[in-house]
Amino acid sequence: MGWSSNSSLTVNHTESLTLDMGSVKSLGRVELYPRNDGVNTGYGFPVNFTIQVSTDGSALTTVVTRTGYALPGNAAQSFTFAPQGARYVKIEGTSLRQNSNDGNLYRMQLAEAFVY
Repeated sequence: MGWSSNSSLTVNHTESLTLDMGSVKSLGRVELYPRNDGVNTGYGFPVNFTIQVSTDGSALTTVVTRTGYALPGNAAQSFTFAPQGARYVKIEGTSLRQNSNDGNLYRMQLAEAFVY
């Protein structure tokens, strides 16, 4: 069913999802799959966001920054960066997309996330 934030739904706000790879690995690409259910396809994908990596979960390095990201369709959104060692990957939506099909609520939602 994917992942969904569920706080401060009536105002635009920041949400994040942190993935733990279990150990430090060489990472250089993140693929984010948007929500893909009919009229809601793409909604929940943040408008402004960063992808950050870390070896310890505290010291974060921003490797991808996107602003004004268009509503995606039903396909993986791929983001590449210079490969580096990291254990944690944080996807932080700093501006969320309002969904008129869901009571105009603001959520960050992903069907899947893959790290390579």
